[in-house]
Amino acid sequence: MKRWLVVSIWPKHSAKLLSGEKTAELRRVRPGVGRGDLVVVYATSPCRAIVGVLEVEQVVEGEPGALWSQHGARTGLTRHEYDRYYEGTDVAFAILVSRASPLHPPVSLDEVREYIPAFKPPQGYLYIHGDSPTGLALQQVLGENLQL
Repeated sequence: MKRWLVVSIWPKHSAKLLSGEKTAELRRVRPGVGRGDLVVVYATSPCRAIVGVLEVEQVVEGEPGALWSQHGARTGLTRHEYDRYYEGTDVAFAILVSRASPLHPPVSLDEVREYIPAFKPPQGYLYIHGDSPTGLALQQVLGENLQL
């Protein structure tokens, strides 16, 4: 059974992820994905749309300074931005991306809700199982993009 992770990401960061400029999506809570899983990217306001799909290379965790030393160049952030994001936490997580597929055109929140009326952009993580009614609707919305 296929499962997808839906994440909300600021537009400037989602654009960097989908262009390949950024290949590590930072998180303060460990996501339940692994190698080969797909992450559906919802860009927050003002975009308010599903803008692409990422394939997971791996999820790494560590002390924030150590994670920066290993993967900082992949984050698309300055060290100051990175430190601000992880301020007050002892553990950092990064979803390392092996491939990115932007949607052309993006699927607006209104369009997503035509297929999935109860869809709410996630505040944290949203997991959708492929054989659920929501998963089947997501497959209709994103079509071949879920195949990467």
